Amino acid sequence: MNSKRNIFMFCVATAIALAPLKANAELLGDYVGYKACISCHEDKVEGWKTTPHAHAFESLAQQGKEKQTTAGCVECHVVAFEEDGGFIDMAMTPELADVQCESCHGPGKNHVESEGDTSLLTMTPSDASCRTCHTIGQDRNFNFDHKKRWVHQKSTEPVQEKVASNAHADAFFISSQDIVFGNLIEGVRAQREVTLKNIGKDPVKIVYVKTN
Repeated sequence: MNSKRNIFMFCVATAIALAPLKANAELLGDYVGYKACISCHEDKVEGWKTTPHAHAFESLAQQGKEKQTTAGCVECHVVAFEEDGGFIDMAMTPELADVQCESCHGPGKNHVESEGDTSLLTMTPSDASCRTCHTIGQDRNFNFDHKKRWVHQKSTEPVQEKVASNAHADAFFISSQDIVFGNLIEGVRAQREVTLKNIGKDPVKIVYVKTN
């Protein structure tokens, strides 16, 4: 009888030992994921959710599912890929998918555990930190001073400011107000056509065009 009981207990113990464990990114290192920021920075997190960064990993699939497992692509669409405690894959560390707070401000575990010590974070990320992914080849028109204003919220710039800054701005017809190229591939030409039409009575002279 005891031998049968021992065999049963051995099988149970073996099954538990071999059962797959769900990893928690917070337990693997110094990266904790954006959910750890919500209690103190709810407005920032909710604003971030409206930005392309919050859907960065999903956006890779639009170019083909294989992109989500290609290291050179994944590294710029998740938190701390191939770093200690960083993103591994969606099975192990789904908490660290997308471009999150820690992508710019560094690992947040010590900051959280200290109840908000700002000296433990990179409070003001630099152009260089963005350029690791927004390279000249991938994002030729990247403008740090412009883009940093919309990291925590979706851009709400008035369309008129984007189109023209003169008194005749309301006399313009523009076929598309925002052009989104997504991820550009070096060496592959990307282009979009936009039609501008003067629908006012007076001549309009375009003297300066700037892309962001």
